[in-house]
Amino acid sequence: MDNSVRQRIDSLKKINNIESDNDLIIKIYKYKRKYTKNIKDDLSDYVSKNKGSFSKMFNGTREFRPEDYLAIEFALNTSMAYIIDGKGEVPNSFKPSGIRYAAFTDTIGNYKDLSEDLLNSSDEYNKTLLDYMIQYKSKNGFEYFAKLDLLPIAKNHENTYKPNQLACYGIEKPTILKTMCELLPVDLLIPYFTCFVHSLDINAFEHNRYQSPDFTDEVISEAIKREDLRKEVFKTKIIDLNEFNKYLVRINSKPLGKGLFVNYIVTIMIKYALTHEVDDSIREELLENSIKINKESLNHAAVFEEDELKIDKYGFITDKHEDVCYGSIVITPDSTADLSGNSRELLNQLNETIRSYQKYISSQSKITAFDNEIIAEKKYNPDYYSFFRLMNDNKIKTIPVFKKEQENKDYFEVTNSNKSRLINGTDEAVFAIIGAIKEIDELSSYSLNGKTYFLVDPSIYVFEGSINYIIPKDIIISNKYSNLVWVINVNAMWYLNQYNPKGRIAGIKHLLKLYGIKKEELDDFINQFIKITDNQINNLDKTSERGKEIALKMNDNKSFVDIYRDDIIEAF
Repeated sequence: MDNSVRQRIDSLKKINNIESDNDLIIKIYKYKRKYTKNIKDDLSDYVSKNKGSFSKMFNGTREFRPEDYLAIEFALNTSMAYIIDGKGEVPNSFKPSGIRYAAFTDTIGNYKDLSEDLLNSSDEYNKTLLDYMIQYKSKNGFEYFAKLDLLPIAKNHENTYKPNQLACYGIEKPTILKTMCELLPVDLLIPYFTCFVHSLDINAFEHNRYQSPDFTDEVISEAIKREDLRKEVFKTKIIDLNEFNKYLVRINSKPLGKGLFVNYIVTIMIKYALTHEVDDSIREELLENSIKINKESLNHAAVFEEDELKIDKYGFITDKHEDVCYGSIVITPDSTADLSGNSRELLNQLNETIRSYQKYISSQSKITAFDNEIIAEKKYNPDYYSFFRLMNDNKIKTIPVFKKEQENKDYFEVTNSNKSRLINGTDEAVFAIIGAIKEIDELSSYSLNGKTYFLVDPSIYVFEGSINYIIPKDIIISNKYSNLVWVINVNAMWYLNQYNPKGRIAGIKHLLKLYGIKKEELDDFINQFIKITDNQINNLDKTSERGKEIALKMNDNKSFVDIYRDDIIEAF
């Protein structure tokens, strides 16, 4: 006999002015008769037939019947969780809403009986159905609502609003995900642990998912225990690259082929396993399978035709403008926990697959960057190497350090190249570029009698708000304003795309002042701007979409500067 159940029943009877067990059964009967259709007995017959059963339930010698839960809650003004387990506090005015009952009984029929309003609201204790499902570990409920896609977690990281999804006021998503890991079968769980993400979404993804509370250590520690889930996350995905990159402003005119993408959850699990205490067998399994899919990704790699490609810190392989994504691989963390000999050896092998990717990319590309090294195609242009010598001798931090020539490749050293980010359209990034080319031009002018080393179609990377490095395709000795004109027309084209002429003039003025143009130099600069822009347009590859886009913008800027010459000078 469970005396605690009996004591709670007697206490609740007293609170609710119920004299005896018989009176309590009568109240239960009246509730069921009023709200359900399955009571055919009259009162005396019902009490006679059920008195013995209820007596045993009240005394704790028999389990309560789920079909009686709501009626008992109504009669005693409290939840079955309190009656059975003493959970929660005795309420002053309890109103059965059905959500507690459904979650506690965990039967599909009771979930189906809940109205949409109850799925989207909380009860008098500010608790939702999901709160109770988490509290009671309602396995059937989680399965039922996962099948209906009504859990407030995005499948496949596609954040689409579902108006009738379960309310989750105050429930952190990691709490939901952790419970899902404990309860859901793998076929229902895997959609919530699937990330095949476009590289253009990385900035938002980094803040909102990768480093949000979604995949906390607590969640991954639970997920990583699931052998069936580990097996599923290692399934790669072959994706048509034109479809994968369909939202680009600049879309390649010819088919890109197909690329192989790795579920980013693998990288998250690998990072966790290498930086936390994890069973050796699980860690080794993750490493072995990561080696396999990295090799698979290498074998399926598309033919890269861009001049520069980069593997970023998330494992995405993109062109130099980060416009097109060609695939992805598993990336390891910078630091690891103490590893056993076998785990350490497997980690070395995994890192070697990443290096193999680097080797492949560098053989297909004219320029590539990885870790602290840039590999570029050898140039037969003395000015190219004179430029690097001058910049390196004067320790210009934004220019990579030339290290060696080997097998028709040039090797440069940079800081944090694997963590650098491409220009992403911020004022600060444009201003930083202006500052960098100003330093390059000032130094160049001393060696070139007023001219400068023009950086041909340079790739510019930013790290933590400042220029990390600039790498040009080639070098031409040119007009002292050539780099400035290129930056204004290409890197700052969005910055100058104002809705009104006054705003555009203000933008041009700000960039020129940052560079150090004086008012008395302005008329000459505008003349040079027009000439240099024409020359740079003529040298563009206008067979590509990007070349056409830049040429159109350059022409627009040239015409604007020419037409508004007097206004720009007056604004200075």
